Amino acid sequence: MKRKVIKLCALANIIRFNLLNSYGGIWADSTLWCHRSLEDWFPYHSKEGFFAFSNPGPELKGKESPFLFMNYFLGAEKGHYIVSKLSNATFNYWQKHSSADEYLWSFSLFNQIYKQDDFFQKIWDSVPKIDAPIKDCEKENGGVEFFSTHKINPIRLSNVSPEFQKIIATTNTPMFKLSHHKHHQYEQFASIQYLFNTIA
Repeated sequence: MKRKVIKLCALANIIRFNLLNSYGGIWADSTLWCHRSLEDWFPYHSKEGFFAFSNPGPELKGKESPFLFMNYFLGAEKGHYIVSKLSNATFNYWQKHSSADEYLWSFSLFNQIYKQDDFFQKIWDSVPKIDAPIKDCEKENGGVEFFSTHKINPIRLSNVSPEFQKIIATTNTPMFKLSHHKHHQYEQFASIQYLFNTIA
């Protein structure tokens, strides 16, 4: 792996799986907006020793996303079975590849292990889930991907409706995924400014 040219986004996946396997703890991307205290929700959802947001849905990849988890927020006990398998599978993947064969290669690895390893599947199925896709505003749960950068929706993000205000006020969604890309120009969206003003 030392002689391979690995892009930063792929390297970040290698690092996160190995760090969690070696030390345990929490990995959180810098683009996450924490909207609710970890103490309020994380202990319950990580009671199996591992947590990741689940079922990213059509916003990520077409009409029927096949992926089971998101990797921008991960929590795991040291040496937990899931991160151990992910860490080993990641090492084996980069032993065989000089570059990633797809952008979401780590998502595909997770799915592959899930299908082939009954114990891995049993643990993941037992993790109390928080799904990542955008939810219905009327249900007061905007979903972690409400401010999704995979498919920017200017109409949704420009509207500060009473339903949207309830999403922010109730904090049912523990965190939101934002973006570091300048071309997304978050400052133009009223909903983003409303969110930012909650800490003003």
